[in-house]
Amino acid sequence: MAVLALDTATADLSVAVGEGGRLLAEVVLQLEKHHSAHVLHWIERLLAACGKGPGDIHTVVVGVGPGSYTGVRVGVTVAKTLAWARNLPVVSVSTLAGLAGYGRYFPGVVVPMIDARRQRVYAAIFAGGGGLRREGADRVWGIPDLLDVLAEDGRPVLALGDGAVRYRDLLEDRLGERLAVGRPDVVRMRAAHLLTWFWDAVLSRDSREESGEDVGKTEDVGVLEGQAVHGLVPQYLQPAEAEVKWQTRGS
Repeated sequence: MAVLALDTATADLSVAVGEGGRLLAEVVLQLEKHHSAHVLHWIERLLAACGKGPGDIHTVVVGVGPGSYTGVRVGVTVAKTLAWARNLPVVSVSTLAGLAGYGRYFPGVVVPMIDARRQRVYAAIFAGGGGLRREGADRVWGIPDLLDVLAEDGRPVLALGDGAVRYRDLLEDRLGERLAVGRPDVVRMRAAHLLTWFWDAVLSRDSREESGEDVGKTEDVGVLEGQAVHGLVPQYLQPAEAEVKWQTRGS
């Protein structure tokens, strides 16, 4: 049975299909916007390319943000609808964790950064080197604050995403030769990385169950089933600009 993964939280629309821990097919489209007009078409097309149909899906994995407010809502809505219509479990994964997948073997700190405007980024800090270990929650960072933390840390830094590209000069001025920035034409948001997080979580869960450990929630991967799929919500991290203006106007 197949696992379907999708992410629409960034400028990239990505859909992937995997089975048995193996990636079968993936598409990454740099659309900037209008993901809602294309996502269902590419899900159908990718499944067909793998010789699969909707009835072959047993799990839906979705990037829940942070990122574009509209984009995040598109992916979460599609995932919830598919899961509810076919009584499937839906798995939420941080979009930042998915973006960090490029740095799995980087011997230092991996920092996925999505531009949040006004010299701010959505970012998280992971330790790379043969895997990824989260060292901080997803949050909105002011660039100066993030640079202070990374400068004090001392380890090599791999910065990924459009935030890293936009603020590259500031990063280079502060971090110097310790900094590596992922090429923007290569580092796109990949749904395949969401599949990797999911499969790693499944293997970790199975291992802990066999050893008699408490399973609980696996870090970065949340699983909802049955009626609980309605509880899947986007990870915005901050209110939309229109919401802020409305609240300011009403105060």
